[in-house]
Amino acid sequence: AIPFLWRNPFGIISNGDFSKAPKIVQTYILCLSENDKLHLIYEGFNISKTESAFFDYPSYIREINCNLVNKSISTWFKKTYFEHKSINEEKENLFVGKIYDMFFSRCNRLFSFEIGLRKYGSFNYPNFSSFLRLRQAITDLQHLGIYFHPLDNEKINEQINEHISKFFIKLLTFRCHNIHFIDYKSCANKDILVYHDENNIAYFKISELIKLQHGLRLFRYLGEISILNFEESSSIFDALKTQI
Repeated sequence: AIPFLWRNPFGIISNGDFSKAPKIVQTYILCLSENDKLHLIYEGFNISKTESAFFDYPSYIREINCNLVNKSISTWFKKTYFEHKSINEEKENLFVGKIYDMFFSRCNRLFSFEIGLRKYGSFNYPNFSSFLRLRQAITDLQHLGIYFHPLDNEKINEQINEHISKFFIKLLTFRCHNIHFIDYKSCANKDILVYHDENNIAYFKISELIKLQHGLRLFRYLGEISILNFEESSSIFDALKTQI
């Protein structure tokens, strides 16, 4: 029962009720390595260096929705460090990075991964491409959601752009070819979606990712049609034809 319940722990708060989020985050804190705990304690976090979890919960995780993870961590921060002057944005980013690094380094394989530009709280996405065991975690992805376009009232953060763009490149580099379902939302900032080869020919990363797949069953475009320009839409359409 434990592996099943913790394969997608943040899924239980997908209905918008984040009341259980702090407890989930606190459980994962207990799973951090001793070195990571000591580092966080040194940076001013009030966590126990001796208390540990009953199970290796990160090893069970199979589905990660970054928006839910980020919102959960933000909720935990608000409950634990409300108006705490010593915990600044830099330290929040440090904490977020350690949580994600733990997920990627200790999960066996991810089944579903969703990442986007939405920003909860004051922290950003970590640089996923720097995680040593990223390849092992994402090689067998079956569902991928990439949402580049933020809500109207959210400012696009250039660092988030860069981190998501690097993650996209890793998907291509590692040749993740078993994805069955792709959800995609485009972005007005085309620089993070396009790469150029040695002849300066532009390629859309999402199209190249589609072409890699051996058995893509569903591709859903979730963005506004006005943002999807002719070049990108044509590139996606041509890539999808290779899956027929």
